[in-house]
Order: sequence, then structure tokens, then C-alpha cells
Amino acid sequence: MSLSLSRLQTRGSASNNSRPTTPPNAPMTWASVVSPRAGRPVNHSEKSFVSRVARQEEADIEAERAQRRKSHDSYYFAHCEDEPQYDHLNAADIRRQVRQAPSEHYSRGLYPHEYGNKPPLPLQAEPRWSEFPMKPSPSKGDRGNNYTGGNPGPVRAIYNDDNREVFDVAYHDKTRPGRKSKNGKS
Repeated sequence: MSLSLSRLQTRGSASNNSRPTTPPNAPMTWASVVSPRAGRPVNHSEKSFVSRVARQEEADIEAERAQRRKSHDSYYFAHCEDEPQYDHLNAADIRRQVRQAPSEHYSRGLYPHEYGNKPPLPLQAEPRWSEFPMKPSPSKGDRGNNYTGGNPGPVRAIYNDDNREVFDVAYHDKTRPGRKSKNGKS
């Protein structure tokens, strides 16, 4: 069996607009500020207004980042027909497993081990790659855990131990012909 890549995907909102949407933020000018208490214009200096708008923009960016990290809408899709628990892998759980993977090669049996990228895949992570098995995403209410031995399953994370923020998710695709090992088995 050879490995195939899975790219991060995001679920789109339903076509019937069942999700609530928020109106887009309209840009404000410093002269358009209205006092929330009295409902009438307040004379703020332009410098004061600009600094408040900058702080609000920074807060909005941080809130968006935090919301994105907690989202369950980002996932990896592996085409594992005979193992459906690997079909949709929660991206946050995969990031957690990559962060918590052991650093030493062969620290727990065969994994993690060096990945040779054969046949070549277009990887995002920089070489010297490590390969470590990923477990299926936990169901609701379950705590996720990492691979600790036994059957590794078809999904692997490929990463550089120096920068685990950039990694690739690959899976063994049984529909693609694999290379033969030394003992003649694929």
C-alpha cells in the first residue's frame, strides 16, 4: 500500500442558510461615533478614536483565531472504506496528537520513525520527516488519546520534529498499488 495525502477541509454552511449570519462590519469614521447613553454625537479626538478602533480590530482578530481553533468544522478526510472511523478526522484533535507525539524515534516500538517520502508526495513540512500514526477522532464526550502501540491503523501524520505546526496527514490507500517489501509482501 502507498500513502495518499489528505488536505484540511472546512464544512460549508448549508445552502438553505440554516445557520445564522451576522451582518458585515461597516467601517466607521471618527465623526460617526454616537454616545450609547444619550444617543447623541460625542466629540472624541480623532487620535482617541483611531486607537480604540485599532484595539477593537485586534480583539476581533484574536476572537476569530480563538473561534477557528475551537471549531469542529475543520477536518481531514481519509478514504478508508473498510475503516469508516477514519473518514472524518477532527483537525483540532489531529493537531493535538501531532503536538503530543513522542520526539525520540522508536521510543515506543516502531513509531515515530523517519519518513522517506517514497513514492514522493507534495509535503508541506520541511525534511527530516517523522511519521506517527493518528487515532480516530473521539466521539462527543470522549477524551482523545494517542497511539501507544499495537495496530497503527491507516492514517499517519508526517511532520518535522523542529516545527510541529506544519504537518501533513496521509493515509494508506488500499486502492493504489503499493511497492513490494523485501519479503515479497505489499
